[in-house]
Parts: sequence; structure tokens; C-alpha cells
Amino acid sequence: MLIPARTHKRPSTARLAGLLMALLFLPTTPATGDEQSTPQPELFAPGVVSKPDRHEFGVVVTADDSTVFFGVDTGGRHEIWQVEREGEGWGTEQPVLQDKKFNYHDPALDPEEQRLYFISNRPPVGTPEGTAHNADIWYLERRDEGWSEPLHAGPVINTTADEFYISFTDDGALYFASNVGADRKGNYDIYFSRNALSAPEKPVRLGSGVNTGAYEADVFVAPDGSYLIFAAGRRSNIGRGDLYLSVRGEDGTFETAKNLGAPINTEGHELCPFVSRDGRFFYYTSRQDIYRIDTTALGIPRRRQ
Repeated sequence: MLIPARTHKRPSTARLAGLLMALLFLPTTPATGDEQSTPQPELFAPGVVSKPDRHEFGVVVTADDSTVFFGVDTGGRHEIWQVEREGEGWGTEQPVLQDKKFNYHDPALDPEEQRLYFISNRPPVGTPEGTAHNADIWYLERRDEGWSEPLHAGPVINTTADEFYISFTDDGALYFASNVGADRKGNYDIYFSRNALSAPEKPVRLGSGVNTGAYEADVFVAPDGSYLIFAAGRRSNIGRGDLYLSVRGEDGTFETAKNLGAPINTEGHELCPFVSRDGRFFYYTSRQDIYRIDTTALGIPRRRQ
């Protein structure tokens, strides 16, 4: 099922400065007294996006903060929904991609917000009927009449393995996770492909500052490519899955990733990071809901409009 696309006018932006290390200094205990001004994670759009009776994971917000796309697990079936701003709140959620056969999840927008990317196990055109397919990267194009039908991102990026959870830099580099070449199916690494919006280049696996012998996936890249936030399943984790930060060094490589720590990471499972275009909010999934934290008091510069 597809619903019409809403036209967005993307504001002009300058490069987003690096996330620096501010997130690493979040308090490890609940704020009290004078500490109450310190940002704490909050449930995002409770009752609209984050609901107690379902599992939401993965969120992307348009640059003008008018529309939110997010993934929903409805009894094992993955769908993508959207909700639009109404005044100071949010309107009624609507499905964007749902199907009785196939899964749709991990929404992402290209830098100009003219494509809505997602992951699906639907087979590309030409695949024999009834053939099971792995998870691939797909997208919808914004057109005058609304969203296009799903379009496959092609064989340069997609492989016979799984690819999922993507993020773009402003210059069109695509970052994503894949288990291609892994020694076991559940062992994912993070890759990137240059010129992914026009002529994708062969994906390159990131170095040891990001990828290890453990599970690394769910990557968010800063629009200027200065840092990554990603999910990892490592023995040093606080919980089942933690979020990590890696800053790009002067030599162009990503430095050894550091655990974001509490209160973001818990004994549960944290995943699906996303930072708003102005740098104000950090969104992520925890306890099967979507949370966000206001980052302005943590030294994260906003994008100039």
C-alpha cells in the first residue's frame, strides 16, 4: 500500500559540525535538584508514534520537522508508517508501505528528501515467482502525483546477502550494514558506497575503528561525514545491543568507536540512531519504543538555516 507523497521545501543548510564527544558525557543517574536541567531521554510522541502495545523501531524526521517516518512490527510483519505535524503536536498516523507478503522497515531520506529509502525482502522485478529473497535496499521517488512504486537500488549495492539500515552524507555517500562475506549470517559489518544517488560505486567495508568480529549495524552518518553512530553487539556492552560513536580523524578514517553509555544505553537493546538535520535531537530505539534526547545543551551545534 502506498500513500501520496507530501511536498517538502528543504531549507538551505551549512555543514553540520561533528558530534564531538559531548554524548559521551551524559549523566549516568537520573537527574535530581539542580541536575534536572540536564537533558534526559524522553519517549517520542507517546500514543501516536510510540505506543505501549506494539514495537516501533527506526525513525527519520524531515528537515522541516513536519513529517516522521517510522517502522512498526505488527506481529512479525514489518511496515513503514508516517505521521505529520499538526500545530504543536502530531496528527493521525498513516501506513506508507505495508504488504501481506513482504516486510518494509528502516526508512531513510536522501539529502534532498526526494527519495524515501527502505529495506524489504520483496524480490526485484524478474525474480521467479515464489523465490525467497534476502533483505535489499529499495526506495520510493517523490513525484507530482505522489510516491512512485518501489524501486530496487540495484546490484552494485545489493548482494545475495542482506543489506539494511542506511544513512546518507550530503555528498551522496551511502552508509549501510551487510552480512556479505560474513563467517556467520548474523555477523554484520558497516559499508559505504560513494555517488550512491547517481552512479553507485562498489561498497567499501569500514576499518577496525568501526567494524570488529562482532555485530555492527544500524549506522547513522553525519551529513558532513564527520562522525558515525551505530549499534553493536559486543561483549563489552551494557546490554544486548548498545549504541557507539566513532569520529572521523584527520587522516580520514573513523577512530575507535566509544560506547555512548548511560542513560542512552541500558541493560536492554538500543538501536536505530538518527540525528535531526539541525542537530537538536538524537532519536533512537529502546525498549521497543522510540526515544529522543535534546542535544543542544550537550554542545552539539545546530545547522544554520
